[in-house]
Amino acid sequence: MELDASIKLLPGDVLLASAFVSYAGPFNKKFRDIMIKDNFLKYINENKIPLSGLADPVKLMTDESTAAKWN
Repeated sequence: MELDASIKLLPGDVLLASAFVSYAGPFNKKFRDIMIKDNFLKYINENKIPLSGLADPVKLMTDESTAAKWN
């Protein structure tokens, strides 16, 4: 049951993660956050693309252990 629910949210998650990697990578965190909120998420929501509650592409693409090593 949980897998079925996750699969339905995959289009938005993949779109957000791929947009982040393609467009937002070279910018600083402040600008990336603005870009994600004002552009990527706005587009996804306006077009009613299913998206998980994780609106953070970094959390979609990595786990907490790996992210902790970056600090």
